[in-house]
Amino acid sequence: AQGLLILGLLVFNLSLAMWDARLRHREMYKKALDLTSVLKRCSEVCHWRETNYPHLCSPYSPCITLQWTYRDGKVVNLPWALLVAGDTVLIRPGQPAPGHCTPIGDKDCPELRRGEVYSPPPNVGGHDNFTQPTARQPLPPQPYTMQETPYLRNLRQCLQEATLRPFTFHDQQQHLLLTNCVEEMAVPCIMMFMLLVNGLRLAYVSNWVTAGPWYEMLVLGPVRAVLPLLPLVFPTAWLCLTSYGNARLVALQHSNDLQESEVDPFEETDFGEKKSCEMEMSCVQLRRLFVDILLGRHNSLPRSANLLHVLGSVTALSCVDKKGILSWPNPTAEKVFFLRSARDPTPNASDSGIMEVGVSVEGGRGSVESENHLLQPTPTHHRHQRHRPESQTVAEQLDLTHDNACPFRLHFDDPAWRRYLSSLKPLGLAILLNTCNMDTQDHYTQFCSHVTCEALYNEDLVPVSNRRCLCELAKQIGFTDGAPEIFNLEQQLSTFRHVQPETVRRDIKFARSLALAT
Repeated sequence: AQGLLILGLLVFNLSLAMWDARLRHREMYKKALDLTSVLKRCSEVCHWRETNYPHLCSPYSPCITLQWTYRDGKVVNLPWALLVAGDTVLIRPGQPAPGHCTPIGDKDCPELRRGEVYSPPPNVGGHDNFTQPTARQPLPPQPYTMQETPYLRNLRQCLQEATLRPFTFHDQQQHLLLTNCVEEMAVPCIMMFMLLVNGLRLAYVSNWVTAGPWYEMLVLGPVRAVLPLLPLVFPTAWLCLTSYGNARLVALQHSNDLQESEVDPFEETDFGEKKSCEMEMSCVQLRRLFVDILLGRHNSLPRSANLLHVLGSVTALSCVDKKGILSWPNPTAEKVFFLRSARDPTPNASDSGIMEVGVSVEGGRGSVESENHLLQPTPTHHRHQRHRPESQTVAEQLDLTHDNACPFRLHFDDPAWRRYLSSLKPLGLAILLNTCNMDTQDHYTQFCSHVTCEALYNEDLVPVSNRRCLCELAKQIGFTDGAPEIFNLEQQLSTFRHVQPETVRRDIKFARSLALAT
């Protein structure tokens, strides 16, 4: 009876291990089929329009890969995961190719593979260092035809490497306890000890000590001593406990999703009352999740990506912010630097309350009105200053802080910042006419691509061509959205400077830090 019980447990453990391995190997494939069915259902009811895509001149972010693509005869900013073979894409100068693609029309353009950078030759002057200003036309984007679907490469890699996960902390401890300690050390030592003792007992002391048959002394005796050390119920307990832990994690996630939060998700500081972190979990829901995870019916990948083991392996938590993940891909200003004349009046902070800026828009005309007479000197004031020597220029810097009520708003730290209003007005107007003017976005995008392409021909150069949104700063100064309406965009000029290689090598750390900070 005992032998049949042990044999039954052995067969059950082997069957359970094979069944669990089969579920683990098919889990990622089943997940891919589920996603495919979801995409098919969405394609029947969802119809994308041109307004559903991101803007063509969206700020560049390394973590969000967008590609100019022709869809329904129009150029849209398409996420690279939605590209398919046969799409016509526009590769900008200095941009890496999303996949294998071939040029259209121009035979001189090279065929690009995944990750290769499109770097066309310049139209004027080559890539030599400039000694004087040179006018250039921005390099246009080149149309290419996609020869592959980029997402299939990632999907194929996920399917092939689904079972090649690194060992977690719990797996290492299990291997150390069962394999190294029990199977490789304890079992052989006890087996050899029992064979030695029973052999001596059978050969030399059988006349004084009762001894059984040789097969009982040399076979059954060591087996009885080793049998309690074998983990007969460990596979079942390991699988059940792992499934239960994953079920609790999934239940916590569902409870967190259903819990209503009144706190602004973009607010860094919570001034409300402290709430308890404990969440209630239903026993019925927990039992249902446990059964689904145990039988492989849940789509949370509990075997391929075991969240319980991953969290249990964490020994230290560090946060590395990549632009666009934890922080905004388009950060706001923190300091304002400007120059003013030393003879400009600087009233006291107590007088700053009467300085107000109002912007009125009438009939499509925008104007900036100042009620501060101190910022507009009278003719008498000019007559007194006419014979004075020319004053020097003074550098000023004002700090900006995010508004606690709204993280998109700013305010000056200096309560008397309006004393510099005459110097801040041109800066605010320039922001609305240049940086935050949608009419200039297309040309600026071409300029950034051109500068990036120029930097590819010199390994010491790092292009810093990211644009910042400063609308809130202009509004803080006193301008409204209608202020630029009295201006018309006639021409646009962008400039960049070639830095000498020896200068870059001498200060390479600073140059590299610019690319990381912008």
